[in-house]
Amino acid sequence: MLIDAHTHAFAPGTDSERVAICARDETFAELYADPKARLATTADLVSALDLAGIERAVVAGFAFRHERDLAAQNDHLLVSARECERLVPLATLNLSHPGWRAAAEKALAAGARGFGELRPHNQGWDPLGS
Repeated sequence: MLIDAHTHAFAPGTDSERVAICARDETFAELYADPKARLATTADLVSALDLAGIERAVVAGFAFRHERDLAAQNDHLLVSARECERLVPLATLNLSHPGWRAAAEKALAAGARGFGELRPHNQGWDPLGS
C-alpha cells in the first residue's frame, strides 16, 4: 500500500477568505498572500492521490495562530476523513491557547490520528515549555 505521509489541505472557502486570514495570521500571509499560491482542498488531494496511484494520505492543515481558524480547519479535515477513508487526519493545535488540551481531546474523539502541523515560532508558544 502506498501512503503519502505528509500532505496538506484547506477547507473549501479558505481561498475566498484569503485576504481576511492574511490580515490576522502573519505566517499564512507570508506563504499565501499571493493569489497565485494554490490552496489545495481535500477534494484536490483525493484527485491527486488518484492520479498518482497512492492509496492513502496523512493530511494536516495549516498551523494557524487563531482558534477559530484552527477549529474550522480541524472540523473540515475530520469530516473529510469520515467521508473518505483514504484520508488519515491530523488535528492542528496552538498550545498557547488556554483550551488547547480540550481541543486535542475533542479532535481525537472525532477521529484525529495525531497532531500536526505545529509551528511554535508563529503560534506564540515554546516547545520546551520555558
